[in-house]
Amino acid sequence: TKEVGKAQREMNSNLGSSESGWSKAANGINKYMGLAAAGLAAITGLSMGLKKFMDMRMELEDSQANLKALTGLGDTDILWLTEQAKLLSTTTNEAGIVITASSKEIMDGFTTIGSKRPELLKNKEAMAAVTKEALILAAAGKMDVATAFDVVTASMNQFNLGADQSNRIINTIAAGSLEGSAEADNLAGSLKNVGTVAKGSNMSLEQTVAALEVLASKQILGEEAGTKLRGALLKMKDAGVGYQSGIFNLRDAITEVNGKMKEKSSAMERDALLQKIFGAENITTGQILLENAGEYDRLS
Repeated sequence: TKEVGKAQREMNSNLGSSESGWSKAANGINKYMGLAAAGLAAITGLSMGLKKFMDMRMELEDSQANLKALTGLGDTDILWLTEQAKLLSTTTNEAGIVITASSKEIMDGFTTIGSKRPELLKNKEAMAAVTKEALILAAAGKMDVATAFDVVTASMNQFNLGADQSNRIINTIAAGSLEGSAEADNLAGSLKNVGTVAKGSNMSLEQTVAALEVLASKQILGEEAGTKLRGALLKMKDAGVGYQSGIFNLRDAITEVNGKMKEKSSAMERDALLQKIFGAENITTGQILLENAGEYDRLS
């Protein structure tokens, strides 16, 4: 019995030593595997970061090639604009507005602006300045940069404004957004549909934005507002109202129609007059403009 007990104790002692050895070995393996996993993660992160960098570089080079193909600019001008794009992508203006667009988006903006305002291709500094203003509008108005490029160039084209008026354009849209109900992206959609007709109706950009904000206060927004205002302007001109000064003037037209409305003795006669001047499709827009002349003046 004593011999059996002694043998058992020796066996337990040996087993404990064996377990201690295995435990140390296991801890070492776990530590090694942890280090290996951390190293692999670092390598993977570095690889992914490098891939992202290469993808961005390739995208920028594609934008450079596209700009060169569409505008015909030389290599020197393309390189200058590329450096401007990189600089603008990290710019904060005097008002603290941070431009967040990537270099690629800015290069694409150069392409958009250069193709829509070809005269700027002869003046890369002016093209960069217009692009900067559009980027500020995008950041301040929380719109995508492509929309900002479109609305700035469309306003320049529709209202015959030069590159030196790009700051006026973005400030007018920003002021309209601040004072009225339509946000910058709403105004972008509206101006696309009414700008040319508004200019042909002797309205400034500021007056057009004011009229759109009047409609926005009654929940007529975006492209619909542009279409409705365009229809109302054409109908008033067709009816021959608003020509007291010799050329059409929206404010004169509103005053004239309101005067005619007061001359009518019944609601039926007033409705008939509105129908005659504005037509069924634009009668609501006409009523809003007639009833909010003071707000139009304030916003203008």
